[in-house]
Amino acid sequence: MNRLQHKQANKIIRKNRVRSTVDGNAKRPRLSVFISNKHVSAQIIDDSKSITLVSSTTVHHKNADRSKSELYKIIGEKLQKKP
Repeated sequence: MNRLQHKQANKIIRKNRVRSTVDGNAKRPRLSVFISNKHVSAQIIDDSKSITLVSSTTVHHKNADRSKSELYKIIGEKLQKKP
């Protein structure tokens, strides 16, 4: 197993470990955040119904060249505004 495959396998193990204990419901949904080198995306998930309630990303955002902390703030504001 090369280094990249090892990193991907470890990521899957971490994801499964967290998902075995964290469960979102209608009263308290789960927040999932993905951070790439350029963009940030987040979604709020209700696991009891297996649906995504709200999602937001900076992929098509006009000011995606800002710093990471500014992108996090933009995503947080978008998630707050959506019903």
